[in-house]
Amino acid sequence: MRIIRIPRRLVAAPLALAALGCHATESFDPPRSPALVAAEPLPVTLSNDLRGLRERDSVQSQETTFRIGRLLQRLFVARDGLAFLSAVATNLETEWQGPDGWSSSYSVSVHLQLEGTGHLVTASAQRSAAERELASHLAIEDCVAELYSRVAELLRASARPGAF
Repeated sequence: MRIIRIPRRLVAAPLALAALGCHATESFDPPRSPALVAAEPLPVTLSNDLRGLRERDSVQSQETTFRIGRLLQRLFVARDGLAFLSAVATNLETEWQGPDGWSSSYSVSVHLQLEGTGHLVTASAQRSAAERELASHLAIEDCVAELYSRVAELLRASARPGAF
């Protein structure tokens, strides 16, 4: 019987990679949602925490980072601070639904400072798909589209005299 010696560095590297699991990053560029593709940028300044917003979805050894801040920067483009959006809370939940695949929900609460008045704006969405990353991706996009719509509605209302 012949013994073959394998150098440690050749054995250690694959084992270390296996221990780390799988990691992916989603940047929403371009977005899949037709509503977000067609959305015109709004004159709203994002806080630093929203500009860099990332959510991590981790199941077993698979982790996906969703770079939501990049999507928000595409939708809210002002830098003057006249209308200012800051994060209050975010929540991403994903769970296995058996034969139906994965279900993912995403919710976000933000504070919109507009003409000296604060507005709490909340949005949420839930989606299902055969793939975990797709379910989360779609839930996040739907939620961001709802958030965009609500902020746009507040901006339109503030432009009308006597609206508030």
